[in-house]
Amino acid sequence: MDQTKQISNILKRLDRLEEAVFHTEAKSTSNNASQKFTGAKGGVLFLLSNNFFSKIRPATDVKDELAQNEYYYSIQVVQTTLNRLAKGNGPLTTMKVSGKKVYVKRK
Repeated sequence: MDQTKQISNILKRLDRLEEAVFHTEAKSTSNNASQKFTGAKGGVLFLLSNNFFSKIRPATDVKDELAQNEYYYSIQVVQTTLNRLAKGNGPLTTMKVSGKKVYVKRK
């Protein structure tokens, strides 16, 4: 009986260790959307996935929309993120409208 109890105790400890090391998806409490879209870049990519950039948008509109979705960043951080996502073959492109830089989804 004592050996059965020890084996049971070892198996429980092993389960806790595996959970701590491998973080199984089934027991994760946070939703997948928040894990996928983290940080300023994640917030902009979240807006992109929700077709926010189907129309041209200035950085101030992007900052306001991010705040409505609980992404709180300064305009400088948002502007830098947008510029980086608009480089090369990034998902965004830029243009000037009335002397202001605006962003839209790259086709």
